[in-house]
Amino acid sequence: MFLVFIPLLLRLADLGGLADRKPIRIPDGPTVVVVSRIPDPDAAPGRAVTVIGKDEIRSAPARTLSEFLKYGLGLDYQERGALGIQADVSLRASTFQQVLFLVDGVRVNDLQTAHHNLDLPIPLESVERIEILSGNGSSLYGPDAFGGVLNIVTAEPERTRINGRLGVYDHQTRSGALGLSFGGPRLRNTLALEANDSRGFIEGRDFGLLNVSDRLAVRTPNAEFSLLAAYGRKDFGALDFYTPGMNFPSREATRTLFLSASCKRIFGGSTLTQRVSFRSHRDRFVLDGDRPWLYTNDTTNIVIGTDAVLRFKDWAVGAEAARESVRSLQLGNHRHIRAALFAEYKRVLAGRILLNAGLRQDYHPVYGWATSPSLSVGCWLAPRLKLRAAGGHSFRAPSYTELYYRDPANQGNPDLRPETAWAYECGVDWSPSRPLEATLSFFQRDEKDLIDWIRRPDRKWHADNLKKIRVRGMEAGLSGDWDAVRVRLKTCLFMADPEESSSQFKYGFRFPRVQAGCTLALRPAPAYEAGLHLSYTKRIGAVGTILLDAKIARTLGGFGLFLEGTNLLNASYEDVPGLAMPGRWLGGGIRFEFEP
Repeated sequence: MFLVFIPLLLRLADLGGLADRKPIRIPDGPTVVVVSRIPDPDAAPGRAVTVIGKDEIRSAPARTLSEFLKYGLGLDYQERGALGIQADVSLRASTFQQVLFLVDGVRVNDLQTAHHNLDLPIPLESVERIEILSGNGSSLYGPDAFGGVLNIVTAEPERTRINGRLGVYDHQTRSGALGLSFGGPRLRNTLALEANDSRGFIEGRDFGLLNVSDRLAVRTPNAEFSLLAAYGRKDFGALDFYTPGMNFPSREATRTLFLSASCKRIFGGSTLTQRVSFRSHRDRFVLDGDRPWLYTNDTTNIVIGTDAVLRFKDWAVGAEAARESVRSLQLGNHRHIRAALFAEYKRVLAGRILLNAGLRQDYHPVYGWATSPSLSVGCWLAPRLKLRAAGGHSFRAPSYTELYYRDPANQGNPDLRPETAWAYECGVDWSPSRPLEATLSFFQRDEKDLIDWIRRPDRKWHADNLKKIRVRGMEAGLSGDWDAVRVRLKTCLFMADPEESSSQFKYGFRFPRVQAGCTLALRPAPAYEAGLHLSYTKRIGAVGTILLDAKIARTLGGFGLFLEGTNLLNASYEDVPGLAMPGRWLGGGIRFEFEP
């Protein structure tokens, strides 16, 4: 409803001669595209956004993109297996289903279940940066952008190089990666491959994975073209992944294929971007590897999508459509077409205030129409002090598992309504000096029709819509980047009203009550570097967990040696109740980088 006041605000600003003055923000770093359909390097948005760059990725003790996300401060990362073989991510006390994942701006959430959202077939070597938008994003990207949006931006190299790494670790774990990049003024290409396999820290937790991707970019004076092809394969022991305490020697295998093509053309003062994408995901789950006849499920889902966005200086309009299909032994066969129209408008007032408004209308034959408005305001009180506020509506569509899944212990519900929420936030960003940045955010999210699995008298878990829930939270962060030291600190406090016992629901309230983290990267000399990540997580109804991961490296010309380890304090913990996680895990290897 607040959108009706926007024209009045803009009119008053024009009467006072306050509109369209250049903002005073000093550009620093790449333009963040996840926060707006009209990205602007000279204007800071009224939203909480985090950007993780390539240097931070390089210094972390991570071998896969999924595993690296545990070092995204403010993200709640819940693993079922090592190296991110299967993990869930949430933001701002959301459920793991309420986060939207993008690769170069293209939706990659899985239709079957959000447990597969991190089946991202993008090698870590090919990632340029990760953009994290905290809070609602449905006015930009539609369903699932409840707690936030993560955009994985793949690299577009400026020079030609060959790089890679080889490592060996505890539990007969081997890891390797290779990247081949070509950079030129018009043609750029990045080919990357990574492979990992392990016996596992206990029997039934072995795994093997392979990711390969290739990105081609072509630039002309008035157009940009890009093609991305990626394939991922995972085979792993899933002991008690979904049946904690029952000791079923489960096995699971997934295959992911992702293709996207985009064309960006410039016409005077406007830009037209068109994209086409294809994602297929196959999941084969065997409850008991010794008795596959007991329960086996094969599911294949395919999404073919396209969108077009027309951008002018201050506004953008666009349309999106996708064809979804699911073929499964337990879910049945389903085909649907979803579509959306969206618009966004921004205005600079008095050279200090950035006003951004968005509106999106989605349609899906299963859950009908969904309207998602948003409004954000960023106000610079001084060159390095900004106040911001935002509000908007978001929704999450029920997954096909929640709608149609059935087995002797679980029953889906085809009558589920989408989850909806009104979310509000305010905050301040302060940079007292160039290397230092401090942020403080408060948010509230009023949720309705939250979806969970509830045990009924027939002792089955039934998917159902729950009552209204209010979630509140505070996030505080501090970061600094000097020549030899880069540090990030973040603390989050969350609460929900009412708080129900997690034993009543299959997933319940598993978000952390308190979450704190510190990421430190050191380069004491040109040939030496080190990375450290320390985190503390206290979940509702559980004891707090402290985890320490670290990596050190020494460069020798084009080669380097590294040592790294996870859970160095050897803590005993469970991200998912009843599913023990590995203790201390050490390893090392070599890496190389050459520029022909």
